[in-house]
Amino acid sequence: MKEPKKTVLLIDDDIDFLESTEDTLQEAGFRIRGCSDPTKALLTIQELHPDCVILDILMPGLDGEDLLLMIRGKYAELPILVCSGAPHVDVPALLKSGASEVLRKPFTETALLTALDQMISDEKEAVSLVVKGFNLYDIRTTVTRKVIIKALAKTHFNLPKAALLLGIAQKRLQRYIKQLKISF
Repeated sequence: MKEPKKTVLLIDDDIDFLESTEDTLQEAGFRIRGCSDPTKALLTIQELHPDCVILDILMPGLDGEDLLLMIRGKYAELPILVCSGAPHVDVPALLKSGASEVLRKPFTETALLTALDQMISDEKEAVSLVVKGFNLYDIRTTVTRKVIIKALAKTHFNLPKAALLLGIAQKRLQRYIKQLKISF
């Protein structure tokens, strides 16, 4: 059975960027909805239930950083890819505020598609498969838990360093820690 297309909400006031990115994502097999008015973004998320959001930072009316916090406050698990061409973008602060990933404009189609695929696949619910008495979901969870614990121990429980070591955003690491009930 063919996997259904993933839905992406693109929030950006730059109409040219919006249209070209919509075309790129449609050609790559995504369902895409563009939103050029950041004040309508939360309502659009509620109606659309996207698998991922692409968010610009510099927009009139409602700043992208504020919108990021609002989205994250309402939709804690929704992957958010922040894209910005602003030279003063504070990537660590955006990741700390809830961005799943950050891309600086201009970026290549490959960089965009790779970031989206990674974010969406990281958020998928693993299908529980039982093969000869082994539950692969449980095995994956156990291995993930052990890897995170080792990274935390190796970095003396420093979350930013552990996230860097694991190659994931700090916010994502925090979600894994919570989801896997890791305490330290």
